[in-house]
Order: sequence, then structure tokens, then C-alpha cells
Amino acid sequence: MGQIPKTCLVALFLLLGMPASATDYSAPLTPQQEDFKARFIARDGICRKEAMEKYGLSEERADAFCVCQIDVIARNSSLKDLAAFTKAAVGNPQEQAENSAHAKYLVRQLRHERKRVCGY
Repeated sequence: MGQIPKTCLVALFLLLGMPASATDYSAPLTPQQEDFKARFIARDGICRKEAMEKYGLSEERADAFCVCQIDVIARNSSLKDLAAFTKAAVGNPQEQAENSAHAKYLVRQLRHERKRVCGY
């Protein structure tokens, strides 16, 4: 059996490491994605305050950014990832501790997609 050329491995690595930029943001959400989004929209005040401070946005633009950010996370995460993110944010103290590193990782992985779609 021959070896796989290094250029093929690099290309594969790049493809697998990139977020799904082919996400259809006009497609309806699954019930699980809708539930996730609703849960975090209810916590919008926290996001709004952080977006206003971090990006210097007006309250209206911060609201729009937060809705967009949650939509990007919902559409580009597996059900397992959405569950971990939810536990990290609104779970009991043990669930928060167990899932916060994974949630932070998810946010970092989706940063470029969020900037592309939401502008920040």
C-alpha cells in the first residue's frame, strides 16, 4: 500500500478543522436547535451587556448580534455539543464545571463563522 502524500493530509486536516461554512441559515431549525435557541435568548441580557462592552454596540445592535450568535452555534453544533453548551451555561454547578471547557472550545471553533455571519 502506498503512502498518502503530505499535501493530501494537509488538505484533509484543513477541511476537517474548518467550521461548516455551507450552513443554510435560511433552513428551518430542528426542534432541538429551537429549544437551544429559546433557552439562550431568555438569557439575552448577559450577552447584550457583553456585546455592548466588547464591541461598542448600541443596545439594538447588541440584541441582533446575540440572536445571530446563538443561531450560528445552534446550526453548527451537534446535539451532544448543544447539550454540553447548555449544561455549561445553565446546569447545576457540577454540570457547569464538567462542561465549561467544552463550551469554550465550541465557541472558539465557531468564532470565524460567527464573524462571517454576524459581523463580530
